[in-house]
Amino acid sequence: MKIKEHLRPLAIKIKTYLRPLTEDPFLNLAAGIALLIFSLLEVTPTLLEDIKAFKFGSHHGVSIFSAWHIFKVLPDCLEGIERIFR
Repeated sequence: MKIKEHLRPLAIKIKTYLRPLTEDPFLNLAAGIALLIFSLLEVTPTLLEDIKAFKFGSHHGVSIFSAWHIFKVLPDCLEGIERIFR
């Protein structure tokens, strides 16, 4: 998609503000934890019945995705904490 030339400076400015937010490990960790908590609230009441009936919904997938997201960001967060205490 081509950006019109008069919008290019605005797009660059928005990108420079958004990139640090989207790449911040602690913000990503917080988002993953929030997603895991809310998806587990949906999953836990019927988890055993769902497993026995082999009946999985999107909330089960969101739980797995959020746990993976937390594991993916955790090393960066631990590295940042390690740098603070050096």
